[in-house]
Amino acid sequence: MLISFITPGGGGGGGAAPSRTRDGAPPGEVLWRSRVRPQALHAAGDSVVWRAGPEVGSVWAATGAALWTARADEGVPATELSAVSAVSSTADTGAVYVAVSGRDGEGVRVLAREAGDGRVRWWRDLPEPPARTPVLTATGGLVLYGAGGGLTALDGASGETVWRYGVQGTISRRPTVSGDCLVLADGLLLTALHLPTGKPLWHWPRNTHRGGPGLPGGPVHVTDGKTVRALHRREGHVVWHFDAGTPAPTGMLSLDDTVHVAAHRAQEGWDTVSALDAESGAVRWRRPLVRRQGPDCAVELLGAGPDPRGARGALGARGLLYVKAADGGRGGLLGRTPRPPFLAALDLRTGELRWQWEHAGIGSTVRTGPGIAVALPELTAIAVP
Repeated sequence: MLISFITPGGGGGGGAAPSRTRDGAPPGEVLWRSRVRPQALHAAGDSVVWRAGPEVGSVWAATGAALWTARADEGVPATELSAVSAVSSTADTGAVYVAVSGRDGEGVRVLAREAGDGRVRWWRDLPEPPARTPVLTATGGLVLYGAGGGLTALDGASGETVWRYGVQGTISRRPTVSGDCLVLADGLLLTALHLPTGKPLWHWPRNTHRGGPGLPGGPVHVTDGKTVRALHRREGHVVWHFDAGTPAPTGMLSLDDTVHVAAHRAQEGWDTVSALDAESGAVRWRRPLVRRQGPDCAVELLGAGPDPRGARGALGARGLLYVKAADGGRGGLLGRTPRPPFLAALDLRTGELRWQWEHAGIGSTVRTGPGIAVALPELTAIAVP
């Protein structure tokens, strides 16, 4: 076994004991810092999972103490891939999933590691062409892997293939999952699948309803070019649409009865965050956040948390929406003064800016534990309100 296991408070592998910890720190204070410089971050229960090149590792979310580090498919009881072209990762509360693309026709190896110690739970070699940026996500007890040619669903506990759905082109972005409904983009076509079985439900805009299980819940919300669409969960017809602008790759977040969208609106010259009623599409609030020329959107939605003030409003318990701006845009009276990237918290009920923290080196980010873990470029946890 080549995995480097690290006891809390020790050093080694790709991490180190935290250089600083503080309990009850005010917003914006450093909670801890690790020496690893991650390219991607994921939340996995009580830990933060990081990836740096072919290495994947984990630290405690509360303290930053290193747990384990492994390279690509180390620990798999089979011949390691002789040449690795790309490594992707994702996680859920109990496991870390890694996709390793080999060179020279070696295909793709997907494996699951235990979140707590990094040991290999299962592994599978897939007859898929290697991909530098494949779809890899964990949802509903399944691990979804997609590249050119199709989407494969593996059982998260055993790694057994549950279903596979072939596509004509390539899966152009991460699938949208809402309950038991999965919507994937195959070029210009949106296809809905029944998540547990992979059976097609409908296609849009070629709206061919296949029939299938009755799915409870309201519409499914997807981004389609510059438009947010609410599609009927069972039949696929459009319930409402909203001209958002240019959404960020992770620019939509559905919370209870509200859909939050981050997009660049060229006609206004701002990256904005909008809150829409999930059933009707009515705009509840819109917050211009970053003044910039675009054309893409630099704002990422990180998730939500409770408001420490504990107040209640018309929409129930007040909470905070956490966001990251990878480009701070320009400020000042004439809009010419460069601003650094920042993290921020918005009031979920009103969109009011409640907190902002600026830093020139903000990289990959994930909301976890007592704060936000961020690459600065060292892995660092920042306290949030």
